[in-house]
Amino acid sequence: MPVFKVDQNFKIIINPEAVKLIPELSSLSNDEMIYVILVMDYEDSPFRKKPLEERRALAIKRVWGDKGVNVDTKKIYSAMEAYKSLVFDIRRETLDVYKQKIQLYHKEQLNPGVEFKRMKELDQSIQYLEERIDKIQMLLETDELSELALRGQKKLSFIEIWQRRQKEFREFKAAT
Repeated sequence: MPVFKVDQNFKIIINPEAVKLIPELSSLSNDEMIYVILVMDYEDSPFRKKPLEERRALAIKRVWGDKGVNVDTKKIYSAMEAYKSLVFDIRRETLDVYKQKIQLYHKEQLNPGVEFKRMKELDQSIQYLEERIDKIQMLLETDELSELALRGQKKLSFIEIWQRRQKEFREFKAAT
């Protein structure tokens, strides 16, 4: 589901239907929009398989190089949240959380004072989370291969899919 396209001049072109659903994108510069897409897009971003913090760092480096840029602005945060609502998938959110936990567990294992029993618990936790990640990724890849269809083989339009995702995102935010 292409929320965006890249033209021959490497300029981001957001699907006009997506802009109607999330007007926050129209106030961004091209660089800010590229940053938001690189960080938040689960499906088409080249950094989609990286953990969230790594996607942020890679996106800053890709868009602005070594310049010191403040991306912690209300405008960018609002655009990121809005964009996330278009591509929202609870399974992909779960992957981010699992990857963060694995990083924390690895860091704790590197502590020279960690007891063997705790190290074994950490190792088992890491192994469990990695298995869960593999299973979720397999389900996501299977879903990508099969298209969402309604009764009578009628397919959902992009805007209908994005609206469903926005609804799921709002429900998720309200529950947390």
